Amino acid sequence: MVRKSASADLHIASFARVQHGIVTTRQLVDAGLTSAAISKRVGSGRLHRLHQGVYAVGHEGLSEEARWMAAVLACGHGAVLSHGAAAVHWGLLRPLDGPIDISVPSQNGRKSRRGLRIHRCATLDKALFPTSGFEKRLASRVTVRDRIPVTTVARTIVDLPSTLAPYLVRRAIRQAEFMRLSTGIETDRTRSDLERDFLRLCRRFGLPSPEVNVLIDGMTVDFRVTGSRNRSGPEPNAGPNSPRATSPASRSPSGRRSHGPSSRLRGPRFHCRSASGPLGRSRAAPALPASPRRRGRG
Repeated sequence: MVRKSASADLHIASFARVQHGIVTTRQLVDAGLTSAAISKRVGSGRLHRLHQGVYAVGHEGLSEEARWMAAVLACGHGAVLSHGAAAVHWGLLRPLDGPIDISVPSQNGRKSRRGLRIHRCATLDKALFPTSGFEKRLASRVTVRDRIPVTTVARTIVDLPSTLAPYLVRRAIRQAEFMRLSTGIETDRTRSDLERDFLRLCRRFGLPSPEVNVLIDGMTVDFRVTGSRNRSGPEPNAGPNSPRATSPASRSPSGRRSHGPSSRLRGPRFHCRSASGPLGRSRAAPALPASPRRRGRG
């Protein structure tokens, strides 16, 4: 009897080793346990029930991967991690609160399980077991990562809008690009909403379109504009009498020359115009206020 129990333990350990410490009832039976033996191990704390027919071996201190594996095994043959849970598994998002998303190939069965959100995809079984050319193309939608069946990055990005807020979808896409993972979609390569807003500003006012998140000397630069010059500076061939030429001192309306900090702070005024024409009446940006002059000692 002891030898039989030891043999069962070896079989259970072999299953748990490749499944992040998780086993199913079917695997326990294959290892030689009866229903009574399974119940006895649950009562003694050697097995911990997570879902119907799914157990953790030895302890309940589960990793994120173990919880994902348990959720996939609980949903039966052909189930894969998907949507928000898949995005977290790929490293596209930080851990999310709420149920674990699982996609299953069948339209039948239970609609929900505690702690899980089940999505049904009729073509998922063909993606897992392709036989024709069309079904082989579907196979690009699922894969295995860290021994957990999961939707691909491209499929995950497509699924995200149905369960997550738009800003989280954009964040996942940016992170996928940063990790150089194939998303299957064209994007602007921005990595934050602020960068995205800046590109919108450039398009709105007809400014040169910059390169986004460019790697220069081993460091990532947010924006780089090539083939343009600084419009606020002097012309390359500007002479001393040119109105664009700068001088160390500027003349105030009263005729006096000002060398104080206010003359250096006041820069050229800029006008914003859209690509299709002026936005009504162009308004100059207000100049910086002059610094108060100090009175000399009497």
